[in-house]
Amino acid sequence: MASFLMELFTGKRPTDSLFTEELSLRENVKTVMPDHVVEIIDARLNFKDEAAFIQNGQRRSIDNTVRCLGSVLSIGVSCSNDSPSERMNIRDVLRELQKARNAYMAFGNATHYLLSSLRCARKLQGQIPPYIGLTLPNLEGLYLGVNKFSGPILTSIVNSSGLQTLDTGLNSLSGPIPKNLGSLQNLENINLGGNFLESVLPDSIGNLSANLNQLQIGANSISGAIPKEIGNLVGLEFLDLDENMLTGCIPVSIGKFSKLKYFYAYTNRITGEIPHSLGNMTQLTILRVSYNLLEGGIPASLGNCIRLEGLDHSQNCLNGTIPKEAISLCSFSRILSFALNSLTGTLPAEVGNCKNLNILDVSSKKLHGEIPSSFENCVMLESLYLQRNSFEGTIPSFFQGKVPTTGVFDNISAFSVIGNSELCGGIKPLRLPTCQTEIAKKRKNFPRRAIIVTCIVVFLVLFLICLFTIKRRVSFSKKKEGIASPSEKKNLKLSFAELLNATDNFSLANLIARISDFGLTRFLTETTEQRSSTGIRGTMGYIPPEYGMGKKISTHGDVYSYGVVLLELFIGKRPNDCMFTGVLSLREYVKTAIPDHVVETFDTRLNFEDEAAFNQNGQGSRGISNIVKRLGHGS
Repeated sequence: MASFLMELFTGKRPTDSLFTEELSLRENVKTVMPDHVVEIIDARLNFKDEAAFIQNGQRRSIDNTVRCLGSVLSIGVSCSNDSPSERMNIRDVLRELQKARNAYMAFGNATHYLLSSLRCARKLQGQIPPYIGLTLPNLEGLYLGVNKFSGPILTSIVNSSGLQTLDTGLNSLSGPIPKNLGSLQNLENINLGGNFLESVLPDSIGNLSANLNQLQIGANSISGAIPKEIGNLVGLEFLDLDENMLTGCIPVSIGKFSKLKYFYAYTNRITGEIPHSLGNMTQLTILRVSYNLLEGGIPASLGNCIRLEGLDHSQNCLNGTIPKEAISLCSFSRILSFALNSLTGTLPAEVGNCKNLNILDVSSKKLHGEIPSSFENCVMLESLYLQRNSFEGTIPSFFQGKVPTTGVFDNISAFSVIGNSELCGGIKPLRLPTCQTEIAKKRKNFPRRAIIVTCIVVFLVLFLICLFTIKRRVSFSKKKEGIASPSEKKNLKLSFAELLNATDNFSLANLIARISDFGLTRFLTETTEQRSSTGIRGTMGYIPPEYGMGKKISTHGDVYSYGVVLLELFIGKRPNDCMFTGVLSLREYVKTAIPDHVVETFDTRLNFEDEAAFNQNGQGSRGISNIVKRLGHGS
């Protein structure tokens, strides 16, 4: 709460980059107190603008405002002390705020925001101060929900006549609901749910304003009947009475709630019949009255609630039939449950009108007759419960889409899909057709796969051709060595400078530098006499490292040279490129990109990153053409 209070007035969060280990939000506030408080106030509050201090024709002094702000921020500093034992408790906080309010009445509205910060605390405990209503008469919102407050709801709260929101939900409050709560005529939202409140719901609840929008008292121990006076709250849109010990009947006056959208009264001990007046609530979206002792029939007037998405009458003592009027206009309905009652008759064919229905539960004991064929219109149905009845016939074939392969659907003996021709996928024993989405996915991946397969085939063919050529050359060299003169067998030693000069700096325009023989390069002398090099065997960058150590020429070396050429073919960079220096070679450059960033190293002229290039008449276009051209010319 302390950090929030300081953030509220300074406009800075404790996690802002401005604050470091040495300077925190608390220290920033503490260092300017008491004389320079205005300097750190959020500029959007306009506290430096004297016109902002005019109220009811009177001008408040700047000094008075500064003192008030200083008092409030000092509370924040004190509450945020590093030592828990030195922090203020909630009672002292409220007492000090009252003093600040008395010093400057215009600050009264700020208490609304202060108490709003309590809902961020989530760890406050103890009793609510008994004088809170007396000390904060201008309070507009009291948010104490989701904490650990105990004790009663104090009657002094009625002194905050301007209160619009009262939220004490999810605490450990006990005792009765104050009978004078109805005197708070500005209340719009009341949440007392999730406590240990007891006694009855007072008749005075009906004295609340017709502007009351939400009333939540669920999950308590409220007993007695629902007072008929509750019907005066005609502005209600949300009424939550569930999980209490309410008895008696649902009052007929509840039909006055023409704006009500959500009505929860499940898990009580409510008796009597469901009033026909519920049909007047045409805006109703959710109606849950399950787990009660309701009896009689289901009112046909529920058919007027055309916006109903969820209807749950399960676990009651209802009898009679399911009226077709109740479900004939159910195009919005997603959940319908009449389970575990004593309903009789057949299931109305009008259930087929529920095209958005996800769950239907009519598990009972006495329903019978043919299962309506109109079920095939319920294309969104996910769960259907018909057990413990005497239905006849078959469930219509209306399921469609992909059958899962996990859970119960992994065991073919645990379920059946017979008669549902619109299904696809599933485990192999079902022998269902492949889903169109999977076929489309395979087709989408076809161009890329075709490119990969083509590249592999071309690579293998080229590799075999190279091996065949190397083998013939080696064989030819051995034959020549048998008749070679002693002078030809002598090793010609060349310096690097001589080799550099002879190849015009390894220019490709110079025939001496060509590498088509994969390292078995022969240098032409001025006397046109050919001699094999031993000092440097082959073209720089393409020769294997073992040749530099004086090793004999072998097919292994030629494979190394071929590998370099292959890398150059796809990367578009030669091994003696200026970018390759020191430990970074062409091979290392490619190796570091494998396998996730290979495309980033490709020659941009191959257009591998342009997927559109792979989708022309089912064949690769520019990328493959460039590859084939390079393979053909050996560049």
